Amino acid sequence: MDACPHDAIVHAPIRFREAAGTPTIDPSNSPCRMCTDAPCIPVCPEGVLLHDRGMKMGEARINILNCLAHQGTFCSTCVEQCPVDGAMRLEDGKPIINSTACTGCGVCQYMCPAPVNPLMILARQT
Repeated sequence: MDACPHDAIVHAPIRFREAAGTPTIDPSNSPCRMCTDAPCIPVCPEGVLLHDRGMKMGEARINILNCLAHQGTFCSTCVEQCPVDGAMRLEDGKPIINSTACTGCGVCQYMCPAPVNPLMILARQT
């Protein structure tokens, strides 16, 4: 947690039961900013975070019923703020997620201005 320059890594809350207290990222409060040098990896216990698995933590999904752009209002905030090249694009004025490139960092969810956030981050299945 101390290695993260953006304070994105926090202790998991008690609702995580057995995992409570372990390091986690809550993208709605502070997403992973996808540091190019990944300072979290070398300080984590061996085998927990691995460079060879890439930076994929999960995947973003859009609930189009709550997305401003999908409901006819112009909005491109999630696409503009996404730190991963090719993970999001606008198609006919609506954000589309490239599941292959999306890392699940949560920046899109964190930056979304919609009254009801349409972005969900699904954890990577190991």
